[in-house]
Amino acid sequence: MTASPRRSGFWLAGLLAAVGVGAVAARWTRAESPSKTVIKSPQDLSTAFRAVSGLALPAIVSIETRIKGKILEVEAGNEAEDGLPPDQFQNSPFGDEQLFKEFFGQRGGSGRGLRRRMQFPAQRGAGSGFVIDASGVIVTNAHVISGADEVVVKFADGTEIKADTWVGDSVTDVAVIHMKPEQPLTAVSFGDSDATQIGDWVLALGNPFDLGTTVTAGIISATDRKGLDINGREHFLQTDAAINPGNSGGALVNMNGEVIGINTAISSRSGGYDGIGFAIPSNQARKIVEKLRADGTVHRSFIGVTLEDLKPRVKKALGIPSGVAVMEVLPDAPGAKAGVQPGDVFVQFAGQPVKDRPSLQEFVEQLEPGKSYPAEILRDGETVKLDITLEQRNSTAYTQSDPKKSTPDKQKEISKFGFLAKTLSPEVANELGAPGLQGVVIVSVKPESITAQAGIQEGDVITKVGNTKIETLEVFQKALSEAKLEDGILLQVRRGASIRLVLLQSE
Repeated sequence: MTASPRRSGFWLAGLLAAVGVGAVAARWTRAESPSKTVIKSPQDLSTAFRAVSGLALPAIVSIETRIKGKILEVEAGNEAEDGLPPDQFQNSPFGDEQLFKEFFGQRGGSGRGLRRRMQFPAQRGAGSGFVIDASGVIVTNAHVISGADEVVVKFADGTEIKADTWVGDSVTDVAVIHMKPEQPLTAVSFGDSDATQIGDWVLALGNPFDLGTTVTAGIISATDRKGLDINGREHFLQTDAAINPGNSGGALVNMNGEVIGINTAISSRSGGYDGIGFAIPSNQARKIVEKLRADGTVHRSFIGVTLEDLKPRVKKALGIPSGVAVMEVLPDAPGAKAGVQPGDVFVQFAGQPVKDRPSLQEFVEQLEPGKSYPAEILRDGETVKLDITLEQRNSTAYTQSDPKKSTPDKQKEISKFGFLAKTLSPEVANELGAPGLQGVVIVSVKPESITAQAGIQEGDVITKVGNTKIETLEVFQKALSEAKLEDGILLQVRRGASIRLVLLQSE
């Protein structure tokens, strides 16, 4: 089986309101880089590792996230329809103890239409981060702080500081935490990730398995890794330095003690270290950090279309060297206003040839909103020229939770496929930066299910089943029931700002 990329932190799902974070005046504490020497023996290498670790470790932190317990009302009856697996208490150490079941919300009977109270216990997660400003600014992954009601930063000397504010950009998975320490902290600096080459020694520092600060060594195995469907914008550094669950948000440092990456994900069959880890390059992360500190969000221009890369044989058939296909046009978005249609193929934009989906997305995001740009499109074998006026959207940001949360929409377990889903609400669509998007959002996926094996994850939005456009959970269920799993069920899945086609098929 091919190893599938997965996050290396403990996931905390949540739907949160964006909160602006003001810029903090930079006060940096920088340490001198270790002297560069020619390594003539293993002891020389050991000495170098020791020097780099000594520089970086004081700036490495462990991050604990806390989600408060909640009591929610759900519809009584079939537990699977309410989102609870029938074997919810099968492996409980309390067995069939009724008091235990009632405490967690299970009730006897099957009274349809009735409401019952269900308690969700408090949860905790763990991740890593590093100090970039002596005044109390921490960088980590957005998925580490996602859904948190409270964030606590822990230092190697046992000091714990409760964070004041936190904000993250889900597109790039970069987050910033602000806190107020009693005295200036030791900080590390970002290095130049573009100067990093395959074979360079690096150290990964973080809090794997919530054991405490840990250092592992390795080399850069590859640069500019894309197409992993981990983040919306991917240019990963790949390393064989051991990265494990809990390392998310930690620092990947070079032999000058500079941060050249944020440890983010692993490719693993076992769920632990398999020799392949991925880090967000510092040059990409630094830009996002600056925007989050200045504005509390990341402003991006957008067209408002979902795109798909063309396979080589398709490009050959169309007679074009490169281009990307439009799968969907969002209502009232710039593309729709300019006349872009599903099935169009972008060949050029703003005078630049369109190479692939990621390059077009990132190019457009950097352009000035409110300005019109020429686009060359292939439609039904003919070249069409359009002028598209770009608009601005903010990032999907994870910030402090809104204490006034409403009762979640009804969700449904599709037991045959092993996942929970619910109708995508307009509020969530706006948070995804896709106003008007319709579909169902995946709430959870059972490990080893056919859905998990196909690569579908919590937070994915399913917009089509075959040729059927999905608008509600009911439409989704009907489309699945009419499809034949043995023949394969083709799903159009949105993850972040990307669209992919996933085939569900029984073995």
